[in-house]
Amino acid sequence: MIKVSVIITLLFLAGCESTPKTTMPTYRLHNPEVNSTFSASIATGIGSVSTVAINGNQKTNSNEDNESDTDLFIKASIVAIEGLKVSFFGDIGGSDNGGIMALYQFYGLNADKSVEGNVSQAFSLGYINNDGIGFYDLPSSSPYTRSNWEQDTKIIDFAWVSGYRINPDLIVYGGPFFQWGKSNVMEVLSSSSETIEDLVSNQNNKGNLYGANIALEYRFKSGLGLTGEVVYSKAEWSKSTVDDASLNFKVDYQF
Repeated sequence: MIKVSVIITLLFLAGCESTPKTTMPTYRLHNPEVNSTFSASIATGIGSVSTVAINGNQKTNSNEDNESDTDLFIKASIVAIEGLKVSFFGDIGGSDNGGIMALYQFYGLNADKSVEGNVSQAFSLGYINNDGIGFYDLPSSSPYTRSNWEQDTKIIDFAWVSGYRINPDLIVYGGPFFQWGKSNVMEVLSSSSETIEDLVSNQNNKGNLYGANIALEYRFKSGLGLTGEVVYSKAEWSKSTVDDASLNFKVDYQF
């Protein structure tokens, strides 16, 4: 009877206070023009992220567990094959996102050959991982004091990017993007003296995020680049949603 009552309590609390949640990055900042020869770059900036309750029980943008925020990120990129750029990136703040992305330019002049009026097209495919932990306290009527949760989310990211070079130093670009995610959440009951391993709850959830961006990038002759971007996105996970309109910024240096 004790185990049954505790499981009922967990089901009641799930989706309420300290609900398991995942964070999906919404910043883009992917220039569709890629060098035709070997090059490398390093970048940092401020990017938007959407935090979504994984097993929320209400479809509402005002769900207190859902929020939009910004995070500091770093990214290193390399071009080893003409028109193909591979990037490794990670968020430095609390969102714990990290991953890899490949961007291929299939139309227009490459970055090192680009001229005013150049129209470029590219698509990108990326993999993102997000981990998180949390807990919520159980009521005094429960024989256990806390439920600890741990989530592991894997995300596939796809984008189509179009660009137009205004002058040799300035380019405007943007386009739609999509993310598909799958998350595994594990919850374990604990007391002040022990952890009850036989009351582990495993949940698998799916979600998605879609949106579009427009960005303006200026590159100095020294190789230093400055980029500002506007993004709109909508994340949907279980019955939780987050709408976000944000400004993102990037500083990079191309070797």
